[in-house]
Amino acid sequence: WDLMLVAAPRRSHATFPCPQEVPPPSWQSDGGLRLTAAPRGGDAAGPFRPIAALEGLWANIDRPHERYRVEGLRITRTDARGTRHFAIQWDPRRQQWQWGAQGRLSLQWLGDDALAW
Repeated sequence: WDLMLVAAPRRSHATFPCPQEVPPPSWQSDGGLRLTAAPRGGDAAGPFRPIAALEGLWANIDRPHERYRVEGLRITRTDARGTRHFAIQWDPRRQQWQWGAQGRLSLQWLGDDALAW
């Protein structure tokens, strides 16, 4: 993983549905879980969650002074270098949520309050 974050994210009533043509979630080949989509009307708990479950404040577990605020489909990173804004995007080819300067970071839930990109 390039980045591991932990948080106590606030819960939001906002939802950002995945594209309708997205198939149900699938396992990654390396044994981890990758967020693709929560099935419509399905259980949003567990490793497959709607993108709105990301909303809130997050901290990099390896760099505690590096903070992330997720609002909707936007991520704001603040660290010693300053503040930078990113967008979370759905990659239909890879069937995963991504973000980053080159869109190379893909989401993996590690637990209720931890994730990796």
